[in-house]
Amino acid sequence: MSESISLNSGISPDSPNDKPVLEAGSAQHSVPEGTEVPLDVRVAASEANLVRDADWKRVHPFTPLADSWAIIAALFLALGSQLQDKDIWEMLKYVGHTGQLVWPFLLFVGGIILVLVLVVLYSYLEWRVTKYAITDQAVLFRKGLISKKERHMRLNRIQAVDVIAPLLPRLLGLAKLHVDSAGASGSEIDIAYLKVSQCQDLRAEVLAKAAGLKTQSANSATGDVKALEVASSGIVGDLPAAAMQAPEVPLYEIPTGMLIESRLRSISTWVYIGLVAIFILGPIWPALMVYLSGKEENLTAALIATPAMIVGVVVVLSGVVGSIIRDLNKGWNFTAAMSPDGIRLRHGLTTHDAQTIPPGRVHAVVLEQPFLWRGKDWWKVELTMAGYQGNDQAKKNTSSHVLLPVGTRQQALQALWMMERNLGVVTDLDGQEIGTAGTDLLETMMYGSGAAPGMFVPPRRDRWLDWITWNRKAAMVTTTMIMIRDGRITHRVSFVPHSRMQSVAIDQGPLERYLKLANVHLHLVPGVVPTWVYHLEESQAERLWELQVRHADMAREKEPPAEWMKRIVSAFTKQSEETKTNANTENA
Repeated sequence: MSESISLNSGISPDSPNDKPVLEAGSAQHSVPEGTEVPLDVRVAASEANLVRDADWKRVHPFTPLADSWAIIAALFLALGSQLQDKDIWEMLKYVGHTGQLVWPFLLFVGGIILVLVLVVLYSYLEWRVTKYAITDQAVLFRKGLISKKERHMRLNRIQAVDVIAPLLPRLLGLAKLHVDSAGASGSEIDIAYLKVSQCQDLRAEVLAKAAGLKTQSANSATGDVKALEVASSGIVGDLPAAAMQAPEVPLYEIPTGMLIESRLRSISTWVYIGLVAIFILGPIWPALMVYLSGKEENLTAALIATPAMIVGVVVVLSGVVGSIIRDLNKGWNFTAAMSPDGIRLRHGLTTHDAQTIPPGRVHAVVLEQPFLWRGKDWWKVELTMAGYQGNDQAKKNTSSHVLLPVGTRQQALQALWMMERNLGVVTDLDGQEIGTAGTDLLETMMYGSGAAPGMFVPPRRDRWLDWITWNRKAAMVTTTMIMIRDGRITHRVSFVPHSRMQSVAIDQGPLERYLKLANVHLHLVPGVVPTWVYHLEESQAERLWELQVRHADMAREKEPPAEWMKRIVSAFTKQSEETKTNANTENA
C-alpha cells in the first residue's frame, strides 16, 4: 500500500517552525507506508512545489534597453567609426548619384540590419524568460536565455529590500528591486526593471510578508489601510500591498550646502584637486617651456608628444571624476525617515537609492570625525549590517552602510541612539559596575585622550608601534556594549553590542610579543566598523577577553520592532514640538 505526498512549505535553519508538511494530494513521490522520506527529497519536492505554484510575472518591456544601453552605444560608435572611412562615403555618394545598388553597399546596409535584428530578437527572447514571483514563502527570480539562472530567497532570510534607480533607467521611469539576504556575497536578487511605483509596492509586499502579513498581489493592489494601525493591532489578513506602504516620520535631512562643504573639508578632495592640476598642466608644460626657451626647432616634437599625454590625462581624470561622483551619490539629497519597518534612507545624484534599515539588524555603529571637520564639529555615522557587506561593485557604489554622511554632533548622537537605545552601565577592569554611561563618557570617547576610570588603554611603550595614535586608543566596557576609541587625525569611536559578537580572540605578533602587548579582536559579520582593540598589556587583554565572553553569554536581549518604533516616534515627536514652541516664542 502506498500514499501520495506533497510538500507545501520549505525548511529554514533559522526558523524551527518552518518544517515541511506532508499531506495527501497530487503524487510527487510515492513511498511505502511507514517509510521516512529522506530530507533531500523533501527539500527538493518543496522547492519544486514552490516554483510550480508561483504566480510568475515579467519585468518591464524596456528592461533590455536599460540593461544593454552600453552595448547599443558601442554599436553606434562602431558604426560611426566605419562611416569615417573614405571608401564608404565614396560608395554612398555613388549610390546616391546613380541610384544603382552595388554589392558593397548591400553588404554594408544588410550587415547593419542583420545586427539590429539579432540584437532586438535576442533582447525580446531574453525579456520573455526574465520573470519574478512573490509568494508567501519566498522571492523567486529567473532569467537567462542561453545560461539560465534561477534564485529562491526565503522570506525569513531577507535582510533588506531596497529600490534603486540608476541614471538611464530613471530617465525611462524605471527602477530595480534589490533584495538582500543573510547569505554570502552574490546571494542577492535584483528584479530589474520595473516601474518605480511598482517597485515600491513590491517592496512593501515583500516586507509585509516577511513580517508575517498576508497581502494581495502588488500588481493589483488597492486600498488605503494604514500600516501603523496594522502594525500596532497585530491584525493579519488579506491586506492590499499599497496598505503596506507605511507612513513615515521625517528624522533629518542633509542640506546640499553642508554636503559640499564637508567634501571641500576632506583631505582626499584636495588630493584630487592636486592630481587634476598636475595632469592638466602636464601635457601643456613641455611645449610651454620649449616655447619660452626660444628653441622653436624642438617645439614640433613637444607638440607631437602632447596628444599622447592628453590620453593619459583623460584616463586619470575619468577615474577622479568617477570617484567624486560616487562620493556625492552617498550623500546627495540624503534624507532619513522612520517607519514601522525601520529607518528609511533616500539619497543619490546619478543613482537614486531608497533603502530600509530594519530594527535589530545593525551589528555595530561607528562615529567618525575627519580632521578638517573639527572646526564645525561635524560627524559621520556608519553601520555594520548583515547582508550589505559583499564585494559586488554595485554595493560599493551605494551608501548601504552610511546612516549619516555628515551632520552635527546632536544628529550623530541621535543616529547612534536610534540604533542603540541603551549604552548600559560602565564597569571597571574587573567587571564591577561603577556608573551609568552618559554624556561625560561620550565626550571622553569622542574628543578625549588618555585613560579614565574603567578604561582599557595601551601602556606608554606602545609609542614604539603607534607613535601618533597611542594616546587616543582606548576601550570601555559597559553592561550592554564595548566602545572602542581610535584615530588621531580622524577621530573614530566604535559601538559594538555584546549580543552581536560571534566570538572574541587575542592576537599577538612578534613585535607585540617582544613588547608584551596583545590585541583583542571582536568577531562580527564583515563590515566597516573597526572591531580591534590594539596593543594592550597582556594581562589587560586577557581580562578584556574574559569580560567580553561573559557579557556575550549574558546579553541576548532584543528590542521588539513595535517598542523600537514607539521609542523613536515618541522622541522625535517631542523634539518637533519643542522646536515649534521655541519658534513660536521667538516670533512672539
